[in-house]
Amino acid sequence: MPPKLPDFANISERLRKALRLEHRIVVIGLSDTPPANLPHYEGEPLKACQMLDTVRFEGKSFYTVQNDHYECKNAIRWLGFDESYEGHFSGEWATGDYPDNGRALFRAPAFSRRMYEESPKVRVGTVKCAYYMPLEKANEGPARGDEVAIFVLNPRQAMYLARGTLYSRGGICYGMTGPGTCQSVIAGPFCTRQPMYSLGCFGARQFMKITGNEMWFGVPIEQLALLADDVELLLERRPDLKAQMDEPFDQVHAGTGDPAAVFGGGLTVGHGPVVGKAAEVVDADHIVDF
Repeated sequence: MPPKLPDFANISERLRKALRLEHRIVVIGLSDTPPANLPHYEGEPLKACQMLDTVRFEGKSFYTVQNDHYECKNAIRWLGFDESYEGHFSGEWATGDYPDNGRALFRAPAFSRRMYEESPKVRVGTVKCAYYMPLEKANEGPARGDEVAIFVLNPRQAMYLARGTLYSRGGICYGMTGPGTCQSVIAGPFCTRQPMYSLGCFGARQFMKITGNEMWFGVPIEQLALLADDVELLLERRPDLKAQMDEPFDQVHAGTGDPAAVFGGGLTVGHGPVVGKAAEVVDADHIVDF
């Protein structure tokens, strides 16, 4: 009997409310067999990242096979569908002149190879299908419990999400920019079972319906229940940080001159421009980590 999964509809609602998310959270799984309760994707072939838009904007659930991914050779390799194309791992294609002989993304092949060698990849041949669903429908899917949840959000929301992942475990939340977005926030968390964010890649920003102030965040689905608890608790214990979440994203935040919140102390109290002068020598005991 499969393990009982948490109430993902409730988790989705709580995370979207706490983080002020505009879009659905997308669940993506990688499998060697199609899920029994999900339909096969019907529509024009799309790149893997574009499939995220189909879920977050339209709320659809489906599975895909390799041919559904619009010859998205990067995703086909990074997500474990098939081997790389000629010139991929050698770096020749990433270095060659755009558009006919390459992508002109690196000065020399070795630089491309370094990136690919250091980045996570799902083992080739272990994936026959990818499946997508909104988080609120993951219990209906049903999810297996080993998927990755993908957030598309602004940098401030991403910071709060990252801090939420650390609230009950500490450490550092790492991001990755360089490889494809699918490699960073899907393959990365899928392989390592660690949250990972990305500023994206040229391809995702070219083909997805994305704004210039949005980024990506992948979180293993088994961590979402605790994550929802921790983000809510953080905001409950820090009403000042909760208030900051409600400021318009494009509004300049007026700095806080609270002595407890700055180096050295001795500054004016309240929201607004800092008008005092901090001590030239900073005592480490006076540093407050946010």
